[in-house]
Amino acid sequence: MKPVRRELKPIEVIVAEVLEEVERKRLSLRLTMERYFSDNPDLYPVKGVIRAFSLAVLRNFRLLDTIIKCVFDLQADRLSPFMRNLLRAVVYEIVFRDIKSNRIKALTKYFKGQLNITYKDFRILRGLEIREVLKGYGGLERLAVRYSQPLWVVKYLVKILGEDETIKLLKRFNEPATLWIRVNTLKISTEGLLKRLRGRGLSVVRDDVFFDTLKIEKVRSALSRLPEYKERLFYIQDKASILVGHIVSPEANQLILDACAAPGSKTTHLAQLSALRARIIATDISLSRLLFLKKYSKEAGFDNIDIFVADARAYRSPVKFDKILVDPDCSSLGILGHSPEVRLWIKESYIKTYADIQYSILRNVLEMVKRNGLIVYSTCTFTVEENECNVKRLLEEFGNEVELVEHEPFIGRRGLLGFRQMQRLYPHVHDTIGFTISVLKKIK
Repeated sequence: MKPVRRELKPIEVIVAEVLEEVERKRLSLRLTMERYFSDNPDLYPVKGVIRAFSLAVLRNFRLLDTIIKCVFDLQADRLSPFMRNLLRAVVYEIVFRDIKSNRIKALTKYFKGQLNITYKDFRILRGLEIREVLKGYGGLERLAVRYSQPLWVVKYLVKILGEDETIKLLKRFNEPATLWIRVNTLKISTEGLLKRLRGRGLSVVRDDVFFDTLKIEKVRSALSRLPEYKERLFYIQDKASILVGHIVSPEANQLILDACAAPGSKTTHLAQLSALRARIIATDISLSRLLFLKKYSKEAGFDNIDIFVADARAYRSPVKFDKILVDPDCSSLGILGHSPEVRLWIKESYIKTYADIQYSILRNVLEMVKRNGLIVYSTCTFTVEENECNVKRLLEEFGNEVELVEHEPFIGRRGLLGFRQMQRLYPHVHDTIGFTISVLKKIK
């Protein structure tokens, strides 16, 4: 007897279910999709489509909500998470993809009895001009709606970049993020992996700065399904994050602390760059994420990493380190394009909260680095409070013990507030996620 095959849900409904989970639990889209498709393996063939569609809705959520208010006189934030995201998905399809009428008719049944939106109502969206929707908005509020960002984020970016460059950045945030991978050169050469991936039909090019970095220009399916990924021949990691490992530049016999290590992209890169000859101590406050690091390290062959659960604000080591990497949680303004779900819950108050935590970590690890040792401090955000101001505060409090120094590789722009030794990377300029990096040297 053949198994009964269940009817495939409309793509829009699947997207709504995924985004409902993202909203309710404030989880990343990546993790939510992993869980969703693990529970629904028969839907795996459409995973790539669902991911692309979900990203498109997230990158336009505020504009879609504005359209919903203008056309249907509905406040999206008053709807249930599922209904809100289903309506966003359908509106996106009609306005930006011009889907066929019979598909719209089939989807209207999901709104009966709840919103009572009919096929005729949806037809109004045909040929809708975005400029008409934005007519009631001016200045920075117009930019915030058009590019679906919190208004405070737009104001902040204009303050540090100016309006013209902010528009370029906002546009880049709403385009597909560039996909970078780091080659596990302990298992395969960069050229060897390049040939294997091209042999599978991927469009891949070597990075012109880092020997262990490849740029994926075209992919047919999820990279995590490739045999090369399962063999741990590469790690999916942004070029800005890869840059950090090269700045730390671990050497044989050095003792290095990665104070905020999980999930481990930079930790494993440090192990790799040292050819397993440096000893890496990886600490993090999250046990679950450290377990992933432990599992991955074993599978990838990184046996020079010792892993401990610890709060970097209070961790004390009986020995001092040659180098310490501090890459703490932050306000995440640099990944608003790569991970647009962050836009749904990010608040301006997070800046001070994270800045205080970050400074506590910097202050603590300063006691654990050797004289002439280095602290590499990096964040995936643009705020001066979490970067330049934290460095300034540390120099003011411990100026006789530490100094801000130049570093290499330097591929970004100079820091703000006169901190030219710091570097900043921007998606619209450097084709990476947003990052800010500083290097501090212990002088006493």
